[in-house]
Amino acid sequence: MDNRRFSLSSLLLSCAGVPIWVYLIVAVPQSAGWGGSPMRFVMAPLVLTGITVAVHRLVRGYRNAWAMSAFAAAVVSLGSLSLAAWVSG
Repeated sequence: MDNRRFSLSSLLLSCAGVPIWVYLIVAVPQSAGWGGSPMRFVMAPLVLTGITVAVHRLVRGYRNAWAMSAFAAAVVSLGSLSLAAWVSG
């Protein structure tokens, strides 16, 4: 039987990723590129969840796979948006 527990490293990864998720969920809909579409409020959580699932497929053998995936999704999303803003500005 596989006894799954929420480890300290999962907690630390989650605590590091949650503020980035919240920032992206709040900041992305406020950008000018969305216009007045109500889909702007759904897109950031949907994309972050999709990236999390995709990364989880790569690291699913590790003990903290979901926490690592959520943190990696946040870092990749924030990094790519920061790079796009830097290149365009």
